[in-house]
Amino acid sequence: MPVSADSDFRWCLARQAEAEKALVAGDVAPRLALWTRNDPVSLLGAWGPNKVGWDAVSRTFHWVADRLGEGTSSDFRFNIDVAEAIGDMAYTVGFERFNSIGADGTVEPVTVRVTHVYRREDGEWKIVHRHGDRLPRMRARPRPDLAAGRGWPAAASACPSLTVAVEFAGHTRSTRPELSNWANRRHGHGDRVRRAKR
Repeated sequence: MPVSADSDFRWCLARQAEAEKALVAGDVAPRLALWTRNDPVSLLGAWGPNKVGWDAVSRTFHWVADRLGEGTSSDFRFNIDVAEAIGDMAYTVGFERFNSIGADGTVEPVTVRVTHVYRREDGEWKIVHRHGDRLPRMRARPRPDLAAGRGWPAAASACPSLTVAVEFAGHTRSTRPELSNWANRRHGHGDRVRRAKR
């Protein structure tokens, strides 16, 4: 973890790692202890709740802990990729990873991308903002019909490694910008695009 920070900030990050692990197990108290009670304080949550102000943010943390506490999890890791403290402000960027175990025993790996902002208040680091989001479920799948040259530029059919479309949230998007017109035509948007150009 590249960290440009004082020892107090490093200690705060160690406490935060334990607090996030406790939250995944349903215990909200350690997380609450690390957060400021002073405005501005904000949350852009991984499951959608976007809140401003301590009352709304803390209610959301209780809701998340209840939701996570209903199941079981394993192998929690809080990985910080970047951290920097300058004066009385700091930020971190990283990932929270764990396995969510369903009632039927199925294991679902969960990865949350997280950014935190910290402020030093009365000599103690407090979290003032969190932005978390789950990694999008993307899968690349070969498109044999496209590899044959139908719908793709000739250069793509000459290079099989370029004949991959990425499917995201039920929409196919090309892995190459110049193929965006093909994606529009495939999903019925091409006519609207062509008419708009006339």
